Amino acid sequence: LKPSWHATIACATHRPPLILSEPSTSIAMAGLLVQSLSRAARQQQQPRALAVRACASWAQRANPVYPSPWNRWFPYEPVPSTPQIGPYKVQCSSKEIYHFCTCGESTTQPWCEAPGDRCAKVPEFAPRMYQPQHDGLKI
Repeated sequence: LKPSWHATIACATHRPPLILSEPSTSIAMAGLLVQSLSRAARQQQQPRALAVRACASWAQRANPVYPSPWNRWFPYEPVPSTPQIGPYKVQCSSKEIYHFCTCGESTTQPWCEAPGDRCAKVPEFAPRMYQPQHDGLKI
């Protein structure tokens, strides 16, 4: 007795299963392989559109980014960089208005380089205004 190999394919419409023998199965597999290769060739020829997210520039950031549990629930919220873990000690004057950097990419941390409506480096963030009540060292 020569064992014959059979594959059973069930249709999505709940029809009786179609039994394919070995030669037709190899033809079907070759057809699937040709379809797959032609699809891959078409995708390589067409320029792929990149998805734009608020955090698309993570690779370009100078400081590390630590996503929080908040970002698991809200994945499209922008994630700030963390240039330093811990507080900053800075000398402040009560006569001056400071703008706190919320993106974490400013080279003059903890203050923003370009105060205004939007951050110059990561426009999803806006600097926060801070005017100290007293002169001296702030943490």
